[in-house]
Amino acid sequence: MDPRISKVYDYLKLNYQRKILLQDLADLVELSAFHFQRLFKQEVGLSPNECLNRIRLERAQHLMVLNPDVSLSDIALDCGFSSLSTFSRAFSNLYAHSPTQFRQQYLDNPANFSLPQQHSLQVDIVSISPINIYYSYTSVFDKQLMTHFAKARSFCEAEGILHPSGKRYGAFTHVPFHDHQNELNYYAGVQILDDPQLLKWEHTFVIPAGRYARFEIQSSYHHMLDEMIRFKKEWLDHQPFAIRQVFGFEEIDPLSSSETYPTIKRSLFVPIQRTN
Repeated sequence: MDPRISKVYDYLKLNYQRKILLQDLADLVELSAFHFQRLFKQEVGLSPNECLNRIRLERAQHLMVLNPDVSLSDIALDCGFSSLSTFSRAFSNLYAHSPTQFRQQYLDNPANFSLPQQHSLQVDIVSISPINIYYSYTSVFDKQLMTHFAKARSFCEAEGILHPSGKRYGAFTHVPFHDHQNELNYYAGVQILDDPQLLKWEHTFVIPAGRYARFEIQSSYHHMLDEMIRFKKEWLDHQPFAIRQVFGFEEIDPLSSSETYPTIKRSLFVPIQRTN
């Protein structure tokens, strides 16, 4: 992806709750509005406004599932929509069913969320410092996903920027509840040296510092929603914490006995904050 468009895309993901104008985005990368919009559509396949709406709707889906007691109006406003009607119309246009129907489908029928209970969920609360990552942009459903981690590592070794830990991290750019499985939604990367100059390179980003809930998983990515529901019901609902932002990343177990997609052992990190 063009680094200018990548910069804007990252900006949209971090600022989706705000009112964002086309000219603001064009100014961010020092392009005219006309040339910026054309380049963005070429690189992303969506207009800037369509992309912003997609990001907002994906966040709303996540919040509707993880916060079933929060009203749709509050979720709409929290995700940057001006009103419930605007949110409902955009949601229905993209997913062919209303937000209420989505909630009924995923929340009103407990059978949709039956999870294995043979092992209790073990959650740790950890505080992490910023982690610099070099990544390969891919799909979490790519059957060759592990080769993207290897590709990122090989590049960093050749450039001499690989962190001594050599840790592998995967970050979700969005949670693919409704998207086609071949859509890009995952950064498969490795930790790099703590050098601010490296963050100017294309395909680098920073996992933000803060407090996270960490738990181990070894299930298919197809069941990621189940894992998050289980995390909420078995742990989050009983703690003085709430999810801080719709973002998550995972650390791939370096000692895993299997490199077989998608059941490799990994630790999932969810950003949290205290509620009292």
